[in-house]
Amino acid sequence: MSKDRLNINKQDRAIIDSWREKNILGFEDNSVNNLEIFIMMAGMGLKEPKPIKSKEGYIRYEYINTEDKAFLSSILLGKKIENNEDIDLYANEEKTYEEAEKCATSGIEIFNKIVLDSGYDTELIEKKLLSQLDFLYQTNVGR
Repeated sequence: MSKDRLNINKQDRAIIDSWREKNILGFEDNSVNNLEIFIMMAGMGLKEPKPIKSKEGYIRYEYINTEDKAFLSSILLGKKIENNEDIDLYANEEKTYEEAEKCATSGIEIFNKIVLDSGYDTELIEKKLLSQLDFLYQTNVGR
């Protein structure tokens, strides 16, 4: 049976719900949907993907539009291609989604640490994220 949805760790749903309850970065009012949160977390966890320990369905594939598929595909496409790897692997949607799930798992852990360290203060969270973004820009572009 093939997969029909993106998964997260079961315990991570309660963490995401707590962000919504505290309206972290506007998550409460649903102006940020589950897929956008998933993609944000996957981006934060790119460097250290972690396997899902206890899977729970989070987003059904049928709700992933072409633009979102492009974001998710960039996760595998952005990784270093080894000399002996089959390039077709990078066009495999299921493999892409599996890697995105691992990155999101790591990203949820990273982001939740930021949230907890800030005491759920959205202003502090935003400052921390902007500081990290500025560091990445200076390191990779602003030389």
